[in-house]
Amino acid sequence: MIAPIELSKVLDRGGNPTVRELLSSIVFNPSDGMISLNGARIVMQRTAVSTELRRELIRMLGPQEARVFLIRIGFLSGQSDARFCTGELAQSQRTRRLHSRHPASHVQRRGAG
Repeated sequence: MIAPIELSKVLDRGGNPTVRELLSSIVFNPSDGMISLNGARIVMQRTAVSTELRRELIRMLGPQEARVFLIRIGFLSGQSDARFCTGELAQSQRTRRLHSRHPASHVQRRGAG
């Protein structure tokens, strides 16, 4: 029998940022219909939409060109996500950890003095 996985172990493993840190950076704003990750607007869609897009691309471009296009888009998306996670998001997480270790008044006094 396989033992159940502890949720906290799953959320806290991985690199920087962890899954827990990523989840804490997601904001759903129903008033303006926006989802953001650390202030950057993101899109969430059902997989059926991607399936339909793929079918249309194959119909319009042919299977080989559609494949090249989708591979290129996937590559560019991965590059962009990696830059975001190692740059902007990682910096935000470091700042959050710093503020959680040092009260805001202490940090302000050090900068002001």
